[in-house]
Amino acid sequence: MSYVLFHVSTGTYIKGYPTEEAARIGMRTSNRNAGWQRVSRSWTDGYECEWCTNGKDERYAPYGITEWNRWNERFNPSSFKIAV
Repeated sequence: MSYVLFHVSTGTYIKGYPTEEAARIGMRTSNRNAGWQRVSRSWTDGYECEWCTNGKDERYAPYGITEWNRWNERFNPSSFKIAV
């Protein structure tokens, strides 16, 4: 089974991973690079995400992961521009 790193609010595909662990590492790195520090991980609405802080706000970070088939069913890739 493959996993997808995607932007939580837009559904935009960022990158695919062969394992869940690799996808988690990608999610953690992407959220950290976006300026967010993880407080906890959460499984919500069919995908895994991180509850984070940036020093002044706490909220869900911008990137999450899910299995390819869940992402495909929910976000219909033909509706979104694939990030490169």
